[in-house]
Formats: sequence, structure tokens, C-alpha cells
Amino acid sequence: MKKIICAVLMTTMLFCFAACGKQEAPHTEGNSSSEVVYETEDLNKTLDFDFDEQVIYESKNIRVTALSVLSINPGIQFKIENLSDQTLSVAPENNGFIVNGLVVESNASPCRIEPHAEANMEIQMLEHFLRFSGIEKVQNVVMNWRADTEGASFSDPPFESLHDMKLASKTLGDDFTQEFKTGEKVVYEKDGVRITYIGKDAYEQNGTVDCMLFSVENNSDRDISLFANKISVDGKAYRSDTQQNDGYAPKTKGVLFVAAFAADSGEEVRFSGKASLELSLVSAKPSLTREAFTFETTV
Repeated sequence: MKKIICAVLMTTMLFCFAACGKQEAPHTEGNSSSEVVYETEDLNKTLDFDFDEQVIYESKNIRVTALSVLSINPGIQFKIENLSDQTLSVAPENNGFIVNGLVVESNASPCRIEPHAEANMEIQMLEHFLRFSGIEKVQNVVMNWRADTEGASFSDPPFESLHDMKLASKTLGDDFTQEFKTGEKVVYEKDGVRITYIGKDAYEQNGTVDCMLFSVENNSDRDISLFANKISVDGKAYRSDTQQNDGYAPKTKGVLFVAAFAADSGEEVRFSGKASLELSLVSAKPSLTREAFTFETTV
């Protein structure tokens, strides 16, 4: 059912790519670096993020080792060992990390690994998600991954679920707690899902892009995804770009932000005036549902 949601969102989601260097075990050379480079200087140092090399998951089929913090962007290099006799595709579920209890988008994409081989996989946390979420120190990271056999559909049961993989920072104490910023204007509240409008913000992506920032709290027992159908500023319609995670798993929370672009030129729109936004909430439980709602404000 997840595949169906992803297909619905494909035209509005922004995808990046993770580096995945395949190798024959036991060698660890040959991985390539991602080309995504952010303008924030030395984010890992700013975030106090460091850890010792550690195995975070091991079964008869798969072993995942967290190797090191990436030197350029806030993220982690992993070694994934396929101990099985089948070719596997390994990828994070919900396309991201849970950092300090908040969902943060990453540049993850599936990594294909031959039987009894290994691959290095670099996954980066997207800087603007960290900033918009108010994360100044990375205390802990939790990841939920899945492994599928070659040719399997994402809607099929996974070959193996790699859930609750925890990676703790060695530079911070256990008493650190992360506050989650929410807005005062409730946009949507129903069946355990609460969305509030925080305000106008901006992020860097080939220049400064204005966006409308929201908080999303999913206290339900279902996976949800959100995307923008329509957006207009002072009555003029634009193409919308929804930035979020691949979805919000049950009992998670995170940010959502929406930018507007001119349909003809693709240039970003600076928000100033009255904005009208139509969002859709998609859920796969108990059946595939899609609910649209409209939000208006002055930005």
C-alpha cells in the first residue's frame, strides 16, 4: 500500500539520491560520495554529532554497521552486509531519520546488494529539515529500514524488517530533550492527526526559496502523507512543491513546508500577500483514502 501512496506523490515530491557503493566482502573501498552539498558550514560540529563505529542491526541475513559521520553534510556512512543467498534491495522506510524524536528528511534511496557482498551507503539529513525542526544538537537517531528481494514490489511484505535501529551520540548526555515547535493556527485536526501553521520561512536551494512552514503530529495508528494540490498568492495560481518525508509513521511528528514556483519559468515565488493552499492527506489504513482541505492566510 506504501507503493500506492508513493505513486500518488511522485509528481510533487522532491527526491535526492544516496551514494551506494557495491563491493564484494570483505573489502570496504569503492563507495562514491553524494553530490548534494549545503551551504551550512561544518554542520556536524555545530550539531555536536559523533559516535563510535557500531553494529546497529544483525540477523542471519543482514548486518548493518554505522561507520562514521559524513565529513561534509550532517549524515552517516553505513556498511550493509548481505549474508543471504539472494540479491537484496535495502532502503529506509519513510525515507528518513527520526532525530531526537522528530522525523527528518534524508537523501536515502534503495541500495542493491548481491548475495554475500557488502555495500557502503551514505545517507544525509537535509539541513533545512534540521533547522526548521529546531534541532541544534543531535542526541539520538532511530532508523526503520526494510530489505526486499530482487523484483519484489514495495507493497509486498518485506524480506526482512530492520526496525528500531538506534544510534546514540557519544558527545551528549542522556538528559537532552528536543522541543517541537508548533504553530498557533490549527489547519487540520482529525482522527489523531494535527497540523498547525507556523509561519513563513525560507531555505537555500539554488538561491533563497520562500516557503510556508507547518508542524505535523501523527498520533494515529496509520501512515500518512501530505502534499499540496494547489497554491495561489494574491489570486494568482502557481505550481506547488511540497517538502516533507515520504510519510509520517504512526506516533511521529515533524515539519512540512510548501514552496511555490511559476508554472512557465520554474522560478520561485516570494510570498507576500494573501496565500491560499489546498493540501491533501493520504492514508493507507484501513483502506487508501485521500482527503483535501484548504488553508488561507496572509504571508
